[in-house]
Amino acid sequence: MTRMVDDLMINETLNYNSLLHKKSRLPYYSDRIVLPQSILESLVNQQRTASIDILPHPLIFKLTTNEDSSSCFAGVKEFSSDEGFIELPGLLIEKLKLKVSAPLKIELVQNIPKGTDLSLKPLEIYDEIHDWKWFLEAKLNHSYTTLTNGDTIYFKDDQRLDKIYKLQICNTSPGETVSVIDTDINLDIVPLDENMAAELLRQRSKTDEIINVEINKAITVVSGQKLKVDLGDFLHLEDSAQLVIESTSDIIVSNNRYISDDSFVWSTFNSGVKQIKIGKTNQLLKSQVFMMPMDVPKATAELKVTIVDHTATEHVTESENELDSDHVICSNCNSTILKQSQFMHENFCRRNNIKCQKGCNKVFIKSSLDQHWHCCNSFGDTPEALELHNHYLHNDLSLDLDTLKSIVCPSCHDEEFKNIFELAFHKSTTCAGLLHECRFCHLLQPQGTPTTESVVAGMSQHEYECGSKTNQCSKCGRLIRLRDFETHFKLHELNRIGQAKPIKCSNINCIRIVKNVADSNAIGLCDFCYGPLYSNVNDPTLSKLKARVERRYILQLNAGCGNTWCKNPECKSSGLSPTRTMMEIINYVRTELVPLVGIGSNSDSSCSFCVDLGTTKASLAAHFIAENYQGYEFEWICKALGEVKFVNNGDISDLNRVNEWLLEYGVKKEE
Repeated sequence: MTRMVDDLMINETLNYNSLLHKKSRLPYYSDRIVLPQSILESLVNQQRTASIDILPHPLIFKLTTNEDSSSCFAGVKEFSSDEGFIELPGLLIEKLKLKVSAPLKIELVQNIPKGTDLSLKPLEIYDEIHDWKWFLEAKLNHSYTTLTNGDTIYFKDDQRLDKIYKLQICNTSPGETVSVIDTDINLDIVPLDENMAAELLRQRSKTDEIINVEINKAITVVSGQKLKVDLGDFLHLEDSAQLVIESTSDIIVSNNRYISDDSFVWSTFNSGVKQIKIGKTNQLLKSQVFMMPMDVPKATAELKVTIVDHTATEHVTESENELDSDHVICSNCNSTILKQSQFMHENFCRRNNIKCQKGCNKVFIKSSLDQHWHCCNSFGDTPEALELHNHYLHNDLSLDLDTLKSIVCPSCHDEEFKNIFELAFHKSTTCAGLLHECRFCHLLQPQGTPTTESVVAGMSQHEYECGSKTNQCSKCGRLIRLRDFETHFKLHELNRIGQAKPIKCSNINCIRIVKNVADSNAIGLCDFCYGPLYSNVNDPTLSKLKARVERRYILQLNAGCGNTWCKNPECKSSGLSPTRTMMEIINYVRTELVPLVGIGSNSDSSCSFCVDLGTTKASLAAHFIAENYQGYEFEWICKALGEVKFVNNGDISDLNRVNEWLLEYGVKKEE
């Protein structure tokens, strides 16, 4: 007899030692403990003795001190501590007020319910958290097993190790202490006060506001404003097409919406031209690009996004680029001018304008040349542009490349970069802390450090791990990993297309499918239509079967089936058959109808026997669908009607289920 899990019992005393704690690798902010292996062995032995199928999950223990009876609940990380000792995370050491060493009583508890509702209150304004749901989804289960109403929980930021997030537990349901493992929880975030709520809403709206930019339309922008361009049509152009982004100020561009001044893919900081060209074949290009103007020197700047399709412009003739006889090019400013005013223009131009001699060939009024600068391969015309260039390419300070210090990514920690420009590219592409929306859980998550498996699968590391969860296939019922669903459905699609065309009953009035062709009768009828013709008499030459077919036809043409709704053209009751004498009927049956039956070669058989009302309605529906939806063979339409039980119900008013089945399982003519 199988006993209940409640029969399990652990009630022992273990020692805590601060020296052992210093060697422990447990995270500080957690409730997971490490127990000796003997605890696990005791549980397994009790399970066998009590004939318990599985151990409770998760294992939760109550820890109590002998000194002042302070207690708390804890989950188990592993069973690997020294015998007689327990390893605790720093958070539980604080709760239990433990000193250098102390005995602890541990007791297995099994009455803690799984949480259904949880309310948390952030104790500070954390404007970098855009979505508390994904944040807690990513961190809660990795750090905590139980939550108790009134406690404060802590999370460490993976990117900024000195940043600690503190949240107070305001409400737990259905108990004061609940388990958060393997359960769906309704989360409610409670503001600390009204001012915090207003500030959080203001910062959230400012962060999330993104303005759509139309292609080939110039707009006015301000510094720090986030912009978005949809590239639907661009992605269908030839590979030689380019996306061109032009601005009167420096600009940064990224392929994800979380663009910022320290995370972007393309920029104008390393060139003197305020223009970014992105080829259609660029592997970093996605269906959308996001842009942000940087430190606009004036109140506003102009920005325009265009598409250059080289295949559409390659036929421009040389004559279109040639100057006509009335125009010339100024030798100083390279402008196109009228030939008759060349002398006056060039004299004025040389007196007032000067061309940069450092390679950019830009022309300036002599008084404004002092603001023009060149550095590396870049140049510009404003102090703000030079400041941005120095900030991103020279770490703010010295232009002496030998004195530049490397920069460490705050998320990866082990990668170093020459300057902020390289770091920004890394943070927007390969950084483990880059936020992205997971295709499986649809939550905003860091993409993680890629492994060989995730790279081969074409997923981020988080998606690869998240995709390891299983779900049931709606078609075959098998449990499939989420990341394998796309391949799995492609196999279903190949199996669908590879299906052989169904064999319909040879009775033209019936729409049933012959399921087992090898064991079917000699004239290709379904079991329902062949029933009246069945006989267990030995008939090797099929002569008796032929006689039964003749007899059934004669009865139909002479007396009819007696049903006024009959649509059989070879039945008197349908009114579709002309009146004949008995001799004419016999002669017609033997010379015209029976030969069509093709007795002995059921692949060419064609019969016309009466059927029931439901089958008659289904047959009318099949012909209606075949006339209005000509993408499928008639046999597939008949099978669809049978699969949705149309034959039995005879309900002609609802054909949506038939269409859905054809889309799901049918094979189109062109496939």
